[in-house]
Amino acid sequence: MDFCVICLVKTPFFHGWAVTGCLLLVLASACDNSSQTRMVRHEVSGLFAVQLPANLVSRNDMHDYAALQAGDDRSDFYVMGIEDPKKKLGAVMRSSLTLAAYYAFVEGTIFAAVDTAIPYDAPQMLPGTAENQDSTVTNQPSSRHFSTPRYTARYGDYRVRMTRDGKEHELFYRVAVYESSAWFFQVVIWLPYAKYGTHKEKIDAITHSFEVIEKA
Repeated sequence: MDFCVICLVKTPFFHGWAVTGCLLLVLASACDNSSQTRMVRHEVSGLFAVQLPANLVSRNDMHDYAALQAGDDRSDFYVMGIEDPKKKLGAVMRSSLTLAAYYAFVEGTIFAAVDTAIPYDAPQMLPGTAENQDSTVTNQPSSRHFSTPRYTARYGDYRVRMTRDGKEHELFYRVAVYESSAWFFQVVIWLPYAKYGTHKEKIDAITHSFEVIEKA
């Protein structure tokens, strides 16, 4: 049997919202259907799109209002996406808020309730992007900053340890944030740490597939 973590409770980010570090253990079967690698494009709220493994099922029990919620209890693989409109931040904040600050906020809220969240190596550079390594988020060279014509992004990988009911659990998290001219976006992926190697290609594919849709 495996355990996974789902972030459920909302936390305000200025006038927007972000996933919190409040954690819930979910018991899932030991079966793993990681062999299903076909990717399916999901367009979310007319704002962004990502490619997700075909075995992930859309759901609405992972967060109060996250626009993207998908998972597979058999493989303990979960993805959630949230958008934050810059227009709700106000003119001063909108002009001064950096992607690094937004990433730090998301990182801090996700991991607020865990025992430890250790950066897991330096993520690989996305093909076809310009990238600069930046250690300001976690004081370690654990996150990367890259750009495409439609957005700027930052992502990092983490080995998370948490104790529940006297037992320690290890999870893998990928935290990715994206900034377009009018929006910030979060895409968070999590699964048992022991399964990271099996699913690494899927995780990378999701991160690489992010699209900002025209209206955003």
